[in-house]
Amino acid sequence: MNTQLAARTKNASNPLPDELLEPGLSPRSLGILGESYAEQWLTCRGWTILDRNWHTRYGELDIIATDTEGVIVFVEVKTRRNHRFGHPHEAVDFRKRRNLRRAGSQWLFDRTHCVTHNGVRFDVIGISVLGKTVYVNHVRSAF
Repeated sequence: MNTQLAARTKNASNPLPDELLEPGLSPRSLGILGESYAEQWLTCRGWTILDRNWHTRYGELDIIATDTEGVIVFVEVKTRRNHRFGHPHEAVDFRKRRNLRRAGSQWLFDRTHCVTHNGVRFDVIGISVLGKTVYVNHVRSAF
């Protein structure tokens, strides 16, 4: 499992939505903004976003993308304001992983998703908003 940790603060080369730093966000709003930030973070690294918030009976796939090597990556995004209940990526438990695998299979077998690719994997991006800094923990091949 490869882990990449990057700290991001608001600056001209990496615009951060001011809303993500707002203290009074609801958990749902924080999650939505975290997913948008993760999408921007991946795009800046050369990834191509194929789909967002794709729903199945097994749950939602947050981000489906191809990385720079042409691998289809199903990305689960978890955003937290503190580590009281652990780091964000630790929230992806056995049940969640099982459902994400099932949802990923459905996405792949959907006839509208004909994408040439060099494999498939599941990543988790944990976003921690601590003070005025956003930390991105990208766990490649998380499960």
